[in-house]
Amino acid sequence: MPNRPHVLVVDCSQTVLDAVRGLRLDAVEASFGPRVVVTPSDRPVQLFASGLPHSYGESDVVIIDLNPPMSQRAIISREAGSVAQTFASAERGIVDWRPLQMQSTRERIDRIVEHGGILIIFLDARQFFGFVTGLYLLTGGGAIFSSSRNPPVSVDTWSFSSTLESLGSGSSSDHGTAISARMDHRVARELAAFLEDGAYTCTLRLPRDWEALASSKFGATVAAASPPVGSGRGRVLLLPQVTDKAGVVTKLLREVLPELQPQLFESGLSAKWVESEPYELPTVNSLKMQISEVESEADRRTRELRDAIDRERVSNGYLHTLLTGTGDDLVTAVQQALHTLGFKQVIDVDAAIAEEGGGRQKREDLQIHDRSPILIVEVKGIAGYPSDDHALAVQKYVVLRMKEWGRTNVQGLAIINHQRHIPALARENTLPFRQEILDNALELGFGLLTTWDLHRLTRSAIANGWDPEVTHDVLYRAGRIEPVPSHYHFLGTVDAFIPRLNVVGIRLTADVEARERIAFETATEFVEQEINSLQVDNADVTTAQAGALAGTTTTLSKLQIPTGTRVFLVGARSA
Repeated sequence: MPNRPHVLVVDCSQTVLDAVRGLRLDAVEASFGPRVVVTPSDRPVQLFASGLPHSYGESDVVIIDLNPPMSQRAIISREAGSVAQTFASAERGIVDWRPLQMQSTRERIDRIVEHGGILIIFLDARQFFGFVTGLYLLTGGGAIFSSSRNPPVSVDTWSFSSTLESLGSGSSSDHGTAISARMDHRVARELAAFLEDGAYTCTLRLPRDWEALASSKFGATVAAASPPVGSGRGRVLLLPQVTDKAGVVTKLLREVLPELQPQLFESGLSAKWVESEPYELPTVNSLKMQISEVESEADRRTRELRDAIDRERVSNGYLHTLLTGTGDDLVTAVQQALHTLGFKQVIDVDAAIAEEGGGRQKREDLQIHDRSPILIVEVKGIAGYPSDDHALAVQKYVVLRMKEWGRTNVQGLAIINHQRHIPALARENTLPFRQEILDNALELGFGLLTTWDLHRLTRSAIANGWDPEVTHDVLYRAGRIEPVPSHYHFLGTVDAFIPRLNVVGIRLTADVEARERIAFETATEFVEQEINSLQVDNADVTTAQAGALAGTTTTLSKLQIPTGTRVFLVGARSA
């Protein structure tokens, strides 16, 4: 007679029970009992638990969800007499009757595992609940609780399994949704897609012989498999809470467990056991080994790349802070951007005043002393649009410094992170400053620069390897400062695009020659390329004149350079 495992489904949803029965397995539904929300009270309350079926000890597979929904069952009182009962503490506002039932089932559940059975647990954090034995009395004045002399006992929600309880001292209550499966482990690999939608409420510290199946973002174990238990070599699988528990159970019962415990499953349910190492074809085993090696190498390389990403974010994270920051963090990010652009003498004024023991004085944020005039820089991060006070504050410090230093070669630069809670491309970037503010800046001779434009300028300088001098010139302009370096000359705009040929049509405002270098102003940075081909009216030319629609090939897409994209000639013309 072929084997078909008997499955005990405890405190799981109907979908899990249906999934087991859908595999034509003998599935029995059971519960450790209710947990009920009550009014917090120092008086214990009585509950009646749902018992497990008498034959549960003969199960082969036990599936337990430790985080079932709260029960809507009401607290039930006896109608007559005085009977010795066990009562649950109501001090926490939750009465959980499960631990007592769990503790009473431990011996049989341990026996199932020791004789080759499988215990699958969807974990929840280990919790302790208090119970006390007493008398429930009915008197003329109503029902009252009368405690006995026995001291209260504390029982936990992991007490149904010695194997699980042995891990309890090393478990920690923690919460998270970032779960990474061990792709070099067969069980973890099969469950990886389900774990992506999982959440954990505890982490585990495993003994040496256990196998971690998945970990949190910080490397703590959140899913594990026990070594073979007892003479029957049973198994315990510990899994986090997942969205599709029915899918997990189906995957385990149909494909994974028949390989781990083939003696429990008939060949008609799954023939996967023949694909396990002892029975697999030698060449297939060799190929599987190669797959494992490839996956291991890919995993190692992925970790290296993630480490590189982390290092890059530490090194150049200031570019992100330019878009989100305010206060001192934003000032520091602006200072780092200025250093990246090649400025050598950028002074943090607050730090300089503190170093000189000058106390807290209201001054500009930064000074740039690389050349004349000295730039006085005021940095602000704001939620909305720049006001007159935001933009004009820098000029107040310019006048103050002119008096202090006795010199007139001092110029202001206001750098503002406007609408900082909005993604940069969704902000008002065309006209972030009111016209009156722009007019004042031009009249008084100071610059206005958004941190988004500073981000674009810095990003482009890094990508294209610009000489610092061409970006230094930018910051000494008056009025609204665009992030266009001084060696760029406006050439025209994108007027057409032929995707199948990767050809862009540029409506020229100046002459251009083949082999000259041009730059497209994309949404985030300037992308430079050499003109490798040049056509006008479908004919190859060496020079295209202003007014013409000149075509050239490009590696950019139509989404990157839509119609209207500005194009610049880079540097001096070829000799």
